[in-house]
Formats: sequence, structure tokens, C-alpha cells
Amino acid sequence: MDFFITLVCLPMDVPKVSTDKTINKNTRDVFIHLNKLVFLISLIAFFVAIMTNVYPTNLSLVINSKHLGGTSITGMVNAVGILGGVITGLCMNKISKVLKDKVFVIGFIILGFAFLIVFIFKNLLIILIGAICFGSSVAILMSNIPAFLSLVSQPSEVALAMSLFQFFNSLGGTFAPLFIKWLHINSGKPSYLFGGITCLLISFICLITKIGSRAITSKFEKD
Repeated sequence: MDFFITLVCLPMDVPKVSTDKTINKNTRDVFIHLNKLVFLISLIAFFVAIMTNVYPTNLSLVINSKHLGGTSITGMVNAVGILGGVITGLCMNKISKVLKDKVFVIGFIILGFAFLIVFIFKNLLIILIGAICFGSSVAILMSNIPAFLSLVSQPSEVALAMSLFQFFNSLGGTFAPLFIKWLHINSGKPSYLFGGITCLLISFICLITKIGSRAITSKFEKD
């Protein structure tokens, strides 16, 4: 009985369903009106993904070439780097307040030093310090990229901006080996030299383009 009463009393109106054309149009409009800084910051994620692929994949070759050990030493260095990233992540709130608009500049400087330390020095302790620098720099960069994307995006644009970030991040990680191969850079120490120079160059570009301060200014203008 209750079933029939419910069936009779249910509203019979037909819900309106949005067409694919409307959805595509809205997405397209949001994409067109995205702040240019969204693409620049997403491009930073692309290069960070490449660097985070180059470092661990060539670490065993570099350690072996320096006669510091085998896979166990490589694993230890990687573990120390991860620990450095975890500790940095726990302190990120205070670190971001100190670095402010220079977060990308400092992050890439530290990442560049991480590569060059491993490239130059043969002392295992110093290489462990380089690993800590690597983990810390990745934590600084990857945690602040979404934060800065939210600063330069309107509320309706945040989802698309984050999707672009994930796309460029995945693209960099996927094509990193091909990218290195296209540049005819050998594995091992040459890759670390390339990583160090590239990171310092990106840091300089972030400094002269003032991408951090422009993002913060964009946030204030949005408010």
C-alpha cells in the first residue's frame, strides 16, 4: 500500500539535462579566460617533473662511478632525500611565509644545488646533504604550485587550473627520458650537470619575470 501511495505522489516532472555542447562551451570559455600565469606556473610543474625523474634514475650510476657503493647506498641516499622532503613539508607553512614571492626562485636554486652537489663531490656525507636539498626543494615547489594556481584563478577556474597542473606534471614525468634523449645528454653525471644548470636557469627566469610577486598581486586584484 505504501508503495502505491509513494508511486502516485512522486513528482512527474522531467529534469533538464545539459547538452554536451553547453558543457564544452562553458569549459572553453573558462579556458580562454584563464590567467596567463596559470600556464606559466603549470610549466614550472612540467620542469619539476622532469627534474624529479632525472635525479633518482641516474643516482645509482653516479654513485657507482664515484665508487661509493651499490644499490644499498643508492637506496639510503634516496631515503634520506625523502626524509628531507617530509621534514620540509611539515614546516612548509613557516617556510612559505619566509620565502613569500621568491618561493620558486629559492626552490629551483636549492634543486640546482642538489644536482651540482652530487655531480661535483665524492664524499658520501656531502651527497646525503645534496639528497636532503633535493627532497626539500621538491617539497617546496610542488606544495606551492597548487597554492599559487589558486591565487591567480577565479573560483570557477580553480578546477581547470588544477587539471592543467596535473596534466603538465604527468607530461613532464612521462616524457622526461625522451626529453633527455632528444637533447643527446648521456646518463649519469652529464644528466646531473644538465639538471643543475637547468634549475639555476629556471630560477633566474622566475626572478626576472617576477612570477611569484605577479601571482600575489593578481590575488590582491582579485580580492
